[in-house]
Amino acid sequence: VSRLQWILRDISERKKLDQLREDLTSMIFHDLRSPLSNVISSLDVIQASLPGAKDQEIQDLFDIANRSTVRIQRLTKSLLDINKLESGRTITNLEEVKPDELIHYAKQALITQSDAKKQQVTLDIPADLPQIHADRDMLERVLINLFQNAIKFTPSNGHIEFGVEADGQTIRFWVQDSGPGVDPDYIDRIFDKYTRIHPDERIKGLGLGLAFCRLAVEGHKGRIWVENLPEGGAKFTFTIPSA
Repeated sequence: VSRLQWILRDISERKKLDQLREDLTSMIFHDLRSPLSNVISSLDVIQASLPGAKDQEIQDLFDIANRSTVRIQRLTKSLLDINKLESGRTITNLEEVKPDELIHYAKQALITQSDAKKQQVTLDIPADLPQIHADRDMLERVLINLFQNAIKFTPSNGHIEFGVEADGQTIRFWVQDSGPGVDPDYIDRIFDKYTRIHPDERIKGLGLGLAFCRLAVEGHKGRIWVENLPEGGAKFTFTIPSA
């Protein structure tokens, strides 16, 4: 009996710690969101009004600052969305969205990073795709997360492909890379929180990006999965019901 009581107490304490961590995360990122927006707005104003701002070196510095703050803002939004979606809240900010626009936005957001590694990024987008009923910002962040992972694990001069196609009553998106693939031991839990694709400590990450992707896709009544390709690399695929 005493052993059972100890186990139950341990489980209860773990749940309390998990809840405390979630509450602290939510509080911290709620507090970060407003200052980040102010920083981004201030950078835009300074860039527009500062004498000499059109000088290429100064312009490059502004671009770096803007990209960095926007990246932190995306992370903040995604962490807040994880808490909301895990608590069972439904996605309400829905609109008619063209699938190709989501892919073009994600590519544009990170193309400088893939260019820095001399990676070839190709798009496979057929014409006349049906629209989807979705939270545009949330799905843009899903694709950006998948693209960011592809850039991270694809070697220099490698190849990354974005694709989308109609598949019955759903729209199927994918991001395919030419990296080392996913360790088979991780495939079944890769979309769980705090699970990292690569155990190498030199590969930085919190292990939350793919958890956000899963919750966001499932919140749209879709499905997401990953598979290793015979020729090498990994392919992340998700589906969203068409409108």
